[in-house]
Amino acid sequence: MSVNRPAGSPTHSVDLLSTPLESSEALVCGVDISARTAVVLIVTLGPTGDPTPVASETRKLELADPESQDQVKSFKMAFETFLRGTNVRHVVIRKRTPTGTHAGSGLSFKLEGLIQMNDACVVSLLAPQTIASVLRRRPLAIPSGLLKYQEEAFKTAAAYLLRQ
Repeated sequence: MSVNRPAGSPTHSVDLLSTPLESSEALVCGVDISARTAVVLIVTLGPTGDPTPVASETRKLELADPESQDQVKSFKMAFETFLRGTNVRHVVIRKRTPTGTHAGSGLSFKLEGLIQMNDACVVSLLAPQTIASVLRRRPLAIPSGLLKYQEEAFKTAAAYLLRQ
């Protein structure tokens, strides 16, 4: 699947990877939290230096009942299992505003905390303003194979990788 690039961008395509990467690859998991769902997308730098999504069966994890201790533990275990199964080195969460008009819900902060508590890898938060700034300096198109709800997770992971 090729990438549609904005006018003036280099004209080369990026394929969604369908095979596992070598463990030496830098795999970053972008996370976009919305309501009771964490959208996850694994991204690595492709041979051209562009962020490239990595195929994964897991696209989102949901906390069915946030008041149930068993469900909360199950969400945390499912996220850690996902990370260990993919050899992700770093998780980057798109930061949400704690106050104001666009404030995140209490439940979304609960999910963020559960993700941060994982024992599998390091977790960072990246502000939407930082993501926008990085992507302004280094524009990139959203790969055509991504689903609409995965775009923010992709941008988050891509900005982290391009910022390094």
